[in-house]
Amino acid sequence: MFGLAGAWSANERARDVTFIERKSTPWLRADYLAAMSDALLALTGKRPPRATLAILWAQSVLECGRHGAVEGPSCWCHNVGNLRGSAPDGLFTVLPGAWEIAADGSTVYPADQHFRAYASLRDGALDMLTVLSRQGNFAKAWAVLAGENPTPRAYVEALHDGHYFTADPRDYERSVEALSIECMRNTPVTDWPASGAQLPPPPYQPDGPAHPIGDADAAERATADTDPAGPPDAPGDA
Repeated sequence: MFGLAGAWSANERARDVTFIERKSTPWLRADYLAAMSDALLALTGKRPPRATLAILWAQSVLECGRHGAVEGPSCWCHNVGNLRGSAPDGLFTVLPGAWEIAADGSTVYPADQHFRAYASLRDGALDMLTVLSRQGNFAKAWAVLAGENPTPRAYVEALHDGHYFTADPRDYERSVEALSIECMRNTPVTDWPASGAQLPPPPYQPDGPAHPIGDADAAERATADTDPAGPPDAPGDA
């Protein structure tokens, strides 16, 4: 188990923080893709390829869980990456019963979990990518996202190296890869933000199963890993 409990950082203790009640904030896929595209434009000066957006969408679906939303997952207070602590403006919420997976595969329930909270989806998207771009242990993950040809495997391996999550990296990787393919295949052309010249996505098809991992045991683990009440893995404070 990594040190991911929701304790206040020194920076948070030194500034004003504001608790807000947790609120389920589902989003449409098109809105999420647009928010992430704008955030990457702000941080890199260029629009990302569709593959990058698909990988980010897949990770957020896995982290937050679809839990009944018509399209995309439902996260809490626009925290699309389950970042702990408080947002740059001091907003935070508490998710009672939140849990994570220890290195030995057991479930751990740290007490009093504090998670960042945001006023909008765009605020949540920008803060998540800002953490990845500025926190040293995520430098490899950010390099993958900022590159021209990102792959789910490279991104997940870099996240695991940076201690973003504690779940089995093979399961996490398979899920992100399958969900990113789903996003590329099933997102209508009109829902993609502008991103320059690139190959068109595969023909539109209805979405497949919510849990893309192949075998039954793995699918059961995926269900546990995407429990909206308790993200298995969340990075520490930036």
